[in-house]
Amino acid sequence: IQRDINRTFPNHFLFQQDKGQGQQSLYKILLAYSNYNPSVGYCQGMGFLVALFLMYFQEEEDAFWGLVRLLDPDGMDMATLY
Repeated sequence: IQRDINRTFPNHFLFQQDKGQGQQSLYKILLAYSNYNPSVGYCQGMGFLVALFLMYFQEEEDAFWGLVRLLDPDGMDMATLY
């Protein structure tokens, strides 16, 4: 995961700073998802999805649940997101 963080939207202001808040959020969410769904774990490219969610939602928890919903649409009830 750590190797891919710097490669995820490197020119976007949220992710430009090495080990800045955006990169830390990205890392935490990707790590959390890999633990939440070990059968999928982490796949290269997930960072771009999470980064888009962070740009839109701004809250880490919302970005995490957005990723969960995207990758397993039948695995959770939409009402549990909010």
